[in-house]
Amino acid sequence: MAQLKPHLDRIKKEHGQDKTRHQQEVGKLYKEHGVNPLAGCLPLLLQIPVFIALYNVLLKIVQFDGDFIAGINQKLYYKFLYLDKLPSVSFLGFKLSDKPNGWQEIGFLILMVPLITGLLQFVQSKMITPDSPKKAETESKKESLEDSMSQVQSQMVFIMPLMIAFFSYGFPLGLSLYWNTFTVVGIVQQYIISGPGSLGKYLPKNFKGKSQNG
Repeated sequence: MAQLKPHLDRIKKEHGQDKTRHQQEVGKLYKEHGVNPLAGCLPLLLQIPVFIALYNVLLKIVQFDGDFIAGINQKLYYKFLYLDKLPSVSFLGFKLSDKPNGWQEIGFLILMVPLITGLLQFVQSKMITPDSPKKAETESKKESLEDSMSQVQSQMVFIMPLMIAFFSYGFPLGLSLYWNTFTVVGIVQQYIISGPGSLGKYLPKNFKGKSQNG
């Protein structure tokens, strides 16, 4: 993107008044140089096979019968790992197969699951977005908003959490539990490695970390 900056400035200067032409030229430039504004979605797409496998496992567990334990034990190498009773299929009073969209029968509290899932995803998305320096903030604010890449990134910060929350509303609780655990680990990892990112401006000074001090 740093290498494309002169070309983006030229396109903005030549076609800045025509938004349609400006977007077309920027899209053509990205295509020529192999830049994909949605490349940040790749880590999420890579987890789809995990979701599919976990979904099938959850369905198998909650639909257990007398052959379930025998089937699991046959796949274990050592006898000390064998199961002698059915595993727990509940979490905080809810079954792992329960879905938030069935809250009328399950209970209103299960609607907290998609809300928490979306909130955690939003926090992680804000942390991944780099924090711009304060000195250049007022000077480059308009320019960054006009830049197509910045627009896509800023929109994805809100779109992805909404999508994840929507999926969580219709998926079994076990999938949301996995996703939230993964997200919390990602938030901690992101904070340790590079700080809170653009989330830092909402945090107290003691928690702004590398994004402000480094």
